[in-house]
Amino acid sequence: MIGTNIAAATFPADGNIRIIMPNQPVTQDFSAQRLNVVTDANGVITSLECY
Repeated sequence: MIGTNIAAATFPADGNIRIIMPNQPVTQDFSAQRLNVVTDANGVITSLECY
């Protein structure tokens, strides 16, 4: 999925997913079950992280 535009990506509807774009504030709580999808300014996925 890395390198894919977020608009073209699909995720499970019931998934615990958070999309993080540049300069977007996010909570600092830890959840190992959450998938964080990090994008660049163009909406391209740069990393997938669990925290």
